[in-house]
Amino acid sequence: MKNKITKLLENALNISVQKGQLPEVSLPCMEVEAPANPEHGDYAANAALILAAQAKQHPRKIAQIIQENLLDTESIIEKTQIAG
Repeated sequence: MKNKITKLLENALNISVQKGQLPEVSLPCMEVEAPANPEHGDYAANAALILAAQAKQHPRKIAQIIQENLLDTESIIEKTQIAG
């Protein structure tokens, strides 16, 4: 499941770059992990935090862009939420 989520995030980042919403940056070595607190969902990713410095944008804005471009054709994600 982690690999599928990672691929969805990578695809969302590529779409974001193609749309001009994010600058071309090297894709980060993202972590998709189960959060320590189960109330925070099944999985969490740090892509927005890693990209913030490279893209020179606030992590929350990057997270919103990723969320908008997340194409889950297999319906493996029930809900997305931005922390913070």
